[in-house]
Amino acid sequence: MSERKKRREIDNAIKHLLQYTGPNGEWEGLFQPFYDEMLSRPAKVLGYSIDDVYERVCDGLYEPMLFGTVFEEFATAYWDSMPHSLVDAYLKHRGWREGPAGREYLRELAASNLQLLEVTDVEPGIWIELKPYCSQKKSVRVFEKSGSETIKPWDAILGRIIKVGGKRGLTGGILHFEPEVAARVHELMEEIPGDIMESFDELIAEGELSAYPDDIEQQIYQFQREQLVDIAIDVWITQIIIHSDRPQPSIHNHDGDDLELIELKFQLETSKDKIAEQLDHAPIFERDDQASLAWVWLCTNGQDRSDLSVAIQGLVQLDDNYLTIETNSRERAETCKTMIGELLGSHVGRAIAVYKNLDAIDSTPSDLDDRPEMTPEILEALNAHLDSHYRQTLDEPIPMLEGYSPRECAADPRLQHLVITWLKHLENSDARSPNENYDFGWIWQELGLKRHFVP
Repeated sequence: MSERKKRREIDNAIKHLLQYTGPNGEWEGLFQPFYDEMLSRPAKVLGYSIDDVYERVCDGLYEPMLFGTVFEEFATAYWDSMPHSLVDAYLKHRGWREGPAGREYLRELAASNLQLLEVTDVEPGIWIELKPYCSQKKSVRVFEKSGSETIKPWDAILGRIIKVGGKRGLTGGILHFEPEVAARVHELMEEIPGDIMESFDELIAEGELSAYPDDIEQQIYQFQREQLVDIAIDVWITQIIIHSDRPQPSIHNHDGDDLELIELKFQLETSKDKIAEQLDHAPIFERDDQASLAWVWLCTNGQDRSDLSVAIQGLVQLDDNYLTIETNSRERAETCKTMIGELLGSHVGRAIAVYKNLDAIDSTPSDLDDRPEMTPEILEALNAHLDSHYRQTLDEPIPMLEGYSPRECAADPRLQHLVITWLKHLENSDARSPNENYDFGWIWQELGLKRHFVP
């Protein structure tokens, strides 16, 4: 069977399930109150009405994600007065009408478990590798075209893994969490066992129970599974609304300066060969390649070189008449004037500053296309800077690690979770950068940590 036919059969099965209310209409009218209940909790926390939440979350981009997740929970749940879930009932009474792929999809959906899953690797447009959040289980590869386009390593999803036609995939209901938000969901889930044990302790102290139930661990596990969808949706909706309520941030570069694209032109008072020689000897300039007259201006000593976007301060070009430097703030432009004055002195004239309009550039992206490309030579130089930076960082105290160094945390089992979280943060942030991604694999190896099997 072709992939197109499988997809069509699955889509038809989902459409028919959405329309189904049971052999005798048992589920009719139950979904909307169920959906409203899911929205009422975050609405109450935020001081909004359900209508406000609907307007902010359910009337746009997020609605299909939330609806799919809530409906799958509704369709796979066993309601108190019913012996089957909605999916089971549909398969029993109408499943024969569906094609083979559609029936298999619904059977897999009925048997699936909702999980908080952590992304360990991605091939955009093809697959995602996932494992249960903060577990040491081996990752599994699921084939997911659209979802893999935007998700990054160490993000998390709330979803269901199924297998149709021998290939693992995800059902339609998926919620995406960035690492910090997923950590909040996990933290709330981890509080559940302690809360349950505290409740049993109170019952025992009051004489209502003589001891813990024999199946207490199973009860805790089951309650955590039941609470996952509520907690995850609460956190997901809350984060979306809080984010949408924030004022639009002003735009700054990594130094905290207001963003303003500035071109400095220094007229040459000597030959361009002498200027090029001076630039080549200055450690803050890296030449594109020996055949070109283009350089990258890197950050000065003492500044952060922990990612490429921070390391690059400006772009430099040289021709027969002018030395031209492009940077992105007035502060950097002033630094550049002083630096070039000290480096080249009377070999260049006073700088002429050209200020570029950001709005105009946004509307004509081609204005940026003339910048020097990130050639392999430049990337090699930048990666060398990052290697040096991180190798030094491994032995330095870091606030995110509670003042310990990465090596100290890696050597102490009690502190390993801190350095693992730090490494995940670095990889996830780097993956969101428009620059070429840095390979952090050597750091995991240097610290004796296994990247894909980490708590």
